[in-house]
Amino acid sequence: MNTMRFTKYLKLFFFMAIGLVLFACGQEQSTESTSEDSAQETSYTYVPLDPILKLDAQVEDSLKEWKSYWELQREMERFRGVKSGDLSYINEDLLRIQSELIHDSIPEKVQNPAVKSRALVFRTFAMKLKDQLEQRAPSAEVDTTRVKLFESYNAFRFHIADALREKVYEDFLKRDTTYLDSILPE
Repeated sequence: MNTMRFTKYLKLFFFMAIGLVLFACGQEQSTESTSEDSAQETSYTYVPLDPILKLDAQVEDSLKEWKSYWELQREMERFRGVKSGDLSYINEDLLRIQSELIHDSIPEKVQNPAVKSRALVFRTFAMKLKDQLEQRAPSAEVDTTRVKLFESYNAFRFHIADALREKVYEDFLKRDTTYLDSILPE
């Protein structure tokens, strides 16, 4: 009688072990398909970006000492060239370079509110892109932010170029107009 009971328990244990193995295998397959689905969700394809705003040779020459600016330029060229995939690594580099940009040797003419505000807008869009990539936002949202980030970079470049351009009226405003000699041409 003990043998029969033992055999019964052995059979019960055997079937439970087989059921447990089958149940665990089924869970593993569903976990694999979920990770494949999430990998597909984070696989982005992007619209082409406009070209980077060209600067005059004179403006570029004025910026040659600003090392972080040129590092940002190289990274934005890389950013522009990405057609699909994950932008997390490039975006982290953009944020790092942008924070160094403020503390680097900025030309004095460039230290004005227009340039500083464009740098802040650029940082805001880079932070937004970082958040969207971490949250695995839909591809359309990521692409929209990517375009806005690139546009803010071009606006940043435009205002730097504008700050460095020689302006005729600045020379006139610097003159002391209280004396007649200062108005006459030299």
